[in-house]
Amino acid sequence: MSNKKKKVVVVLDNDECTGQYVMASVFHSHIVNNYPDTTNKNSKNYQTLVKLFSDYYLKINGVSPSKRNIGMVGCARPGTFFLLKLLHKYKEFGIVHKVVMYTSASNEDNWVYFLKDCLEEYAQAPGVFDLVFHRESFPNAKIAPSGATMKDLNNVFKHHTVNPKKLGKENFKIIMLDDNPQNIKKSGPNNNVYQGLSAYHHMIGKNNLRKFIQILFDKFKIKDKRNFFQEIIEDPDFNLTDNYEQSDDKEIIEFMKFLNKYIST
Repeated sequence: MSNKKKKVVVVLDNDECTGQYVMASVFHSHIVNNYPDTTNKNSKNYQTLVKLFSDYYLKINGVSPSKRNIGMVGCARPGTFFLLKLLHKYKEFGIVHKVVMYTSASNEDNWVYFLKDCLEEYAQAPGVFDLVFHRESFPNAKIAPSGATMKDLNNVFKHHTVNPKKLGKENFKIIMLDDNPQNIKKSGPNNNVYQGLSAYHHMIGKNNLRKFIQILFDKFKIKDKRNFFQEIIEDPDFNLTDNYEQSDDKEIIEFMKFLNKYIST
């Protein structure tokens, strides 16, 4: 089978790769513990929560990044918006076979699937992710010194969503984007682990977070968590600025250029 006929599978990590989501997971946990209905994907509250996280955490005040201003993002990494849109189109045209989310994060409180829905809402790319792997997907996975799980691309290759006909590895080209490429195990000669991505730690400012939290409080009528959220915002480990400062990170854009070459060769 020639390269052009190989099924291209794109695998994306989450944390510190396509964005900075650590604070969002804390917010999400406390919302769903107060409002169990927010874990039901078909509920109005769940859909509202996805929209709010997309507009006020991944974006700033509901404004999508533009080609002239790709740094106009919240805690999503610049370029993630365009990468997900590109992959969505490539799937429509049959250029990309499947897109997989492969993260070391736990799916406690349905967090990983919630973030998937937020990212798809953010980029207006519904269903761009065909398959999700999280920490509980592979409970026996080896743990790297950093605490992240080691990721084996053979799990991608052999999954029925990716390979329902059990074709040979020579029929696939699998590429993974992760800020910890040393933790990725290839499954065959047609695998590529992208090496050009650093960890992304850029955060939105304290004032933006306060606005986001206020909107959450007003929408879900939360009355008893203000001090808790304020402590998170003031946590020195997050090193937040008072106001949002745009990111000039272009690494996802560079990956998109690399991906186009990878697909075409």
